[in-house]
Amino acid sequence: MAHTVGVLSWRTSGGYTPEGVRSSNVCRSFPQGAVVAMLDAADEAHIKHLYAENERGGHARQVVAEVARALDVDLDDGPGHRWDPEHMARVISAALRLKDDRDHWEQEAENRQRDTELWKSLAQRQDNTAPLRIRLQEAERERNEWRSRYEGAQANALYVRESYTHPDEVDELQATIVRQAKEITRLKGEGE
Repeated sequence: MAHTVGVLSWRTSGGYTPEGVRSSNVCRSFPQGAVVAMLDAADEAHIKHLYAENERGGHARQVVAEVARALDVDLDDGPGHRWDPEHMARVISAALRLKDDRDHWEQEAENRQRDTELWKSLAQRQDNTAPLRIRLQEAERERNEWRSRYEGAQANALYVRESYTHPDEVDELQATIVRQAKEITRLKGEGE
């Protein structure tokens, strides 16, 4: 059977249409009612197939419409019907632009991450003075602590000198304290 598109526009291999068979006595060996019933059944099957195909197309159009909404594409914008290929091609173009934008921003994010890691690495390499600065700060703290002890020792020596009645003992004690403080300071200076 050779079919053409449409519900009732197809023809049999003999060139007969369903309407032609219904209106005349095409074949004398079959009763006309039987032939008409067969043609009606064929029409019904053809129509069911068309409805099923239209339903699948409807689902596809619904998906395209939802994607168009998500991409902010107006399918009704422009001449023609919203389901014309030119209108639906705009949805594809918008999706491709979105993909390109996403790829661009992903690449940009990767580049920035690489740049950040490079700068961190360079900063760590440049900061080779950190251990020296830490040791210097520790030495300054120790020096200040020893200065404070030295100044305290001098103040104590003065107090002791004024408190004792024997100035020779006070001078000797003060000299010992001063000598020890100087020795400590000298030893600390050599340690730096």
